Amino acid sequence: MRTLALTNPHMHGEDVKHAQKMLNEYFKGKAPHLDVDGIFGTVSGANCKLAKLNLGYPTKECRRTYGATLDRYLTGHEKQTAAMKKRAAERRRHHKHNQGIRAKIVANAKWGLQHAGSIHYEQRRPMDGLHNPHKLPLYTDCSGYVTLCYKWAGAPDPNGYNYSGQGYTGSLLNHMRQIMRSQLRPADLIVYGYFPGEHVVMYIGNDMCISQGSEPDPREFTLEGMQNAFSGPTHYLTLLALR
Repeated sequence: MRTLALTNPHMHGEDVKHAQKMLNEYFKGKAPHLDVDGIFGTVSGANCKLAKLNLGYPTKECRRTYGATLDRYLTGHEKQTAAMKKRAAERRRHHKHNQGIRAKIVANAKWGLQHAGSIHYEQRRPMDGLHNPHKLPLYTDCSGYVTLCYKWAGAPDPNGYNYSGQGYTGSLLNHMRQIMRSQLRPADLIVYGYFPGEHVVMYIGNDMCISQGSEPDPREFTLEGMQNAFSGPTHYLTLLALR
């Protein structure tokens, strides 16, 4: 069979439909569902890479392609090697660990919602409360708040400064990886405006975010409502160590 890959224009045909069916059956709802339309687009490619990661392919071979080898694994005509099973198990453990860290980051952000009256907006550096989890009263701004949530959860510094107490929207943009909106996971960040950025919020799932941008905050907002408040580009950011 031919190797399916992302091209412009997209590859299409009955073999693409077959690949999409096999990927849907393999993931059983644990990855974005593919419309079996016979067009090999970005989601089809992303699911191919994810399938290879889950199967235990070597990292350098986890490309966004569908070929004869992947087809044999998904159809059951070829079994994982011992090395593949070991890599797959290690990746599952890593993913579970990162999911736990992300949950703690979001929990820290939501903690602030319950204590907004004692959290005051101030651009203070070094960041207040960095080494004192859930300090009250707390004086912080938007980038300081998300940094605190990461620090208190035991995550790496999203600014790349090893928690020196410094950091702002520009350092978040410089250090974190830009992704598409569809790739957002809870605890990822969103920076609005041209570099170095006007404001940052934390994505908490279900098209909602938490913002610490003024004295009544932190508060929850919809992504659409927040988007309408700013002009310029929107940057969706993730920390590679937590992917």
